[in-house]
Amino acid sequence: MSLLACHRKPATRSLEATWRRHNDAVQEAAAATEAAARHQHAVAAATRHELTCSAHVFSSRVQLTCSAHACLVQQVPAAGACLVQQVPVSHEERRLEQARAECLRGCDSRRPLLDVALHCVAVRETRRQGELLDDELERRLQEEVAALQRSRAALEKLQQELLQRGRRLEEVREALIRDLNEKKEALVVDSRSAEQLPQHSDVSFKPAPQQGASHPLHALVGHSMEAWRKRSEDKMMDAATAVRMSQEARAAACVEVQRCDAEDDHCRRATNFELRRRRHDTDTATAALKWRRQCLLRTAATTESEIEHLERELASTQLLVKAAQTRLEDRKARPANEATADAAQESLWQEERQLRRSRDALRGELAASRMSLHEVQEQLRAVDRELRLKATTAGSEQTVAGLREVPSRLPSKEGLVEHEEVASLTLQNLQLTGSLQQHATLMLT
Repeated sequence: MSLLACHRKPATRSLEATWRRHNDAVQEAAAATEAAARHQHAVAAATRHELTCSAHVFSSRVQLTCSAHACLVQQVPAAGACLVQQVPVSHEERRLEQARAECLRGCDSRRPLLDVALHCVAVRETRRQGELLDDELERRLQEEVAALQRSRAALEKLQQELLQRGRRLEEVREALIRDLNEKKEALVVDSRSAEQLPQHSDVSFKPAPQQGASHPLHALVGHSMEAWRKRSEDKMMDAATAVRMSQEARAAACVEVQRCDAEDDHCRRATNFELRRRRHDTDTATAALKWRRQCLLRTAATTESEIEHLERELASTQLLVKAAQTRLEDRKARPANEATADAAQESLWQEERQLRRSRDALRGELAASRMSLHEVQEQLRAVDRELRLKATTAGSEQTVAGLREVPSRLPSKEGLVEHEEVASLTLQNLQLTGSLQQHATLMLT
């Protein structure tokens, strides 16, 4: 033992400074370990608190989405019952389509009326000579044609405007439906997230939950709840604006249709009245010409009988003149002493001169009668020509009246019911939209 003690290595002694550094390092390591433990404890507590509040956060999200979903359900009939108190886009689309169909029917109904008016103008062009005149009926027909053309153009323009309004309503409705479908999907996702508990079997770690998502997290930066609400509110405001503009367009369409109907009806009534007046004037003139023709025929017959009487008188006086001249010629054969201007000779001279004057007067009367008969016959021919022109005019006016009396379209029972529905369209607009009630000056009485 003494030998072992003699050969033991001596213990290494540290310096006091080393000893102090060692003690400080041990204390620092213990303090760091304690701080890390306390931090881990705080993180664990925060994590437990976050997990505890997760269900409440998802429930709030689900309630907010449900409220937005209920609001949109009131606006989009395709997703549920359409409530008129909100923004009835689909109902407005149907009413707008009815107004557009009314404009189309107005255009289609004016096409045969315009064809009839143009046909009437063409028929009246068959008049000849003095009967082809620019009368009041011609001007009325031209005004009716112009009014029908203006009405068709206005209704066609109105129909195009209503079509654009309908397309805008369709775009708004589709936007609302898309928003509603997105909120339905969000509602399903949030409901599923709210129902997921940590103990569920489908809860697991996800290696990259933000990758492959349709809306990654970096794309949703700045999408606050206010922006989320405002996006839906903007769509609803767009829908309300589109519906209001559609209602105003329908109100203007109703007023324009009634104005066109009133103007066309006024022109048609004025044309029909002028046509009746013109036919009355033509019939009166024709009757007067016929009466004048009968008078001329009687005058011609009287003149012809007078001519025959004068010819007989002239023929009868010819024999008397021959007899008187023969007596005078025979008295020249008397002897010279007997050739005296006695009473018989004087009487024969006077008789012969009187007969010649009578024959000259008869010839003059006969020539005057024949001239008068010729003038009467010429006047008869002129009256006959005028009667033929009047007959042509009367025929054209009768054709025009027949064209205007034939209805342009024979309505069936279904057509009459449809017409009644269209006629009540303005009343429906007043009751349902109230747009005309805000503009009392646009209402027609």
